[in-house]
Amino acid sequence: MKAVALALAMAALALAVCAAAIFGRGDGRTMVSPPEAVAEDFLRALWMKRYPQAARFLAADARVRLGDEALAAMRTRLEEATGGIRDVSGEEGRISGDEADGTASLRGKRATVVVAVRLRREKGEWRVSGVAGLTP
Repeated sequence: MKAVALALAMAALALAVCAAAIFGRGDGRTMVSPPEAVAEDFLRALWMKRYPQAARFLAADARVRLGDEALAAMRTRLEEATGGIRDVSGEEGRISGDEADGTASLRGKRATVVVAVRLRREKGEWRVSGVAGLTP
């Protein structure tokens, strides 16, 4: 019985050390979707004209600035630049505290466009705060 208790105590200690390392360092990738996944999901929802779903990926202040009309205008500009979007993929970016910069590639019929996406951590999750050249 002592061996079982010791094994459980060691496992609990190992989990505590891992949790301290993850949360103590402010890791923004292990327990939440990484910034590039959020950027990709946002742009994919935009591409599919799912504006309410896209809005859920926005930071609080961006959600106030960007309604369905603004999101539709962003989509139109991306469609024009690519010649019609065919695929979206997020690419790993740089994290600095509660801010992150990432990119997403939008492959289209005519061209591939790389979009710079700014993100901010809100309530522990990454949210899109802006898309370079597309947000007011």
